Amino acid sequence: MRQFILSLLACLCLTAYSQTASQADLLVEEAQKLESKQDYPTAITKLKQADELYVKTGKTQSAERATCLHILGRCYLNLERPEGLTYTQMAADMRKTILGETNIKYISSLNNTGLYYLTVAKDYPKAAEIHGKTWELCSRIQPRPEQAFMFHINLARCYIALGEMDKASAIVEEEIAISKKMYGEKSLSVARQLQQIGSLYYLSGRKDVGVTYYEQAFNIFPDDSKEYEQLLDWISSIYVELNNQPKVLEYMKLVEAHNKKRIGKALRRT
Repeated sequence: MRQFILSLLACLCLTAYSQTASQADLLVEEAQKLESKQDYPTAITKLKQADELYVKTGKTQSAERATCLHILGRCYLNLERPEGLTYTQMAADMRKTILGETNIKYISSLNNTGLYYLTVAKDYPKAAEIHGKTWELCSRIQPRPEQAFMFHINLARCYIALGEMDKASAIVEEEIAISKKMYGEKSLSVARQLQQIGSLYYLSGRKDVGVTYYEQAFNIFPDDSKEYEQLLDWISSIYVELNNQPKVLEYMKLVEAHNKKRIGKALRRT
């Protein structure tokens, strides 16, 4: 009887342990949904609850907890709050130990660590060091992972922040060449990347450089796409800011032609 009772208690404890761990996983899933809706404060609350449960159930050094910490750090990063750096570094250390340094999940956590130094702490030399390591590890992985473009461009962002424009430009041109070879010169994937690079330069204060990439993207997007209209507006506005009169006139004509075409289509539908 005593042995039966002990076995029953052990079974109950194991069931409770499993339920607690499952509850933590569910909290992480809920947090990810909230993160996708940009409800970062609520997501952070749920992720902290999940983290406490992982620790409580002995999953202190686990892939599940590392994922929880990674998302937690990412939510803080989106809010530009420096306390998230601790969680991101914990996730990176844990993933390196569990998965190895050439695992894409570890590299992603390392990338987010670099983004903290780049965008929150504004420690550009440190950011460049971390993103350099991120890219070095990523470049070892074959076939090329889909995150490679983002990781490499983040290194270019560091060089722009440091004023090392030649290094940034070399990375950008290398990535564009790779994308054109992979997807085709006139593919929408290339157009979106060109638009992203244009925004990178524009937001760093190099409007003159950014607008050239916007123009390349503009020449790829179909004229009935929202991206075409958006870029037409952006490019026109930038050339006004740059006081480039020939370009202002060129894009005024394009705006006029596009508006006439859009009005014509609307009339035909009626």
